[in-house]
This record gives sequence, C-alpha cells and structure tokens, in this order.
Amino acid sequence: FPAIATVGCHLADWLARACAHRLVIVATDNDEAGSAAAAAWLTALRSRGADAKRMRPHSAKDWNELLQRDPEQLDQALAAVLNRPSKARPSP
Repeated sequence: FPAIATVGCHLADWLARACAHRLVIVATDNDEAGSAAAAAWLTALRSRGADAKRMRPHSAKDWNELLQRDPEQLDQALAAVLNRPSKARPSP
C-alpha cells in the first residue's frame, strides 16, 4: 500500500490536498493524542472529498506493537477497514 508516515499529530495542508478524492486510511496511535489527531484529520480529508476511514490498533498502543506481537491481527484490521478478505490464516 502506498503510505505516508507523519511525525506527530499534524496533518500538513499539502498532504490533505494531495489526498483529495482518494481512499485514505488514518492509522494513528491508540491513545488520546492519536484519537484527537485522527478526528481532525478525518474532518480535513473528508472536506476535500477523500474517502477517509479510521483504523485503530484496538489491542495495542500503536501499530508497531501490534505488528511485532501479532502480524495476522494487523492484516485482519486492514482487511476489515477495506472490507476485503484477510490474507491471514483462519484461527484453528
């Protein structure tokens, strides 16, 4: 997936413009600052016509923690937000 990692909780105006009329998945940390940033970004992106969705690492503080602990759960979270089948193997 094409991706951009921001530093901190600021969404640059040029980035919001570049994302206009595209599918954008906002995948911030699972904390108060990440939730506040995601809410602001979703508003800014949607105002430019983006199909913006929030993806949250429910069982981890951030995506790296989830990736290291359970890569299949990361795949399942991505599949869910994209409404696509997961590539992860089903649990036994």
